Amino acid sequence: MIILIAIACLFLIPLGGIFRTAGMPGFSINLLTGVFELLPVTPCDGKDVFFWNKYVRAVVFVPLLLVYFLVNI
Repeated sequence: MIILIAIACLFLIPLGGIFRTAGMPGFSINLLTGVFELLPVTPCDGKDVFFWNKYVRAVVFVPLLLVYFLVNI
């Protein structure tokens, strides 16, 4: 769900004005939240996904982490 909100914020950026002002930090914050939630530690959902299927977690987590680092350089 958080990834979908990040994508929605990404689509706000080209509209300019206040939409760009809201979209840029919204995309970055939701992307960071998505990366944090997929960490395999107890309070996060990543632990459940990790024990359910390690490959699904890797397919979602690695690209999400790469996009986060590329956006925030």
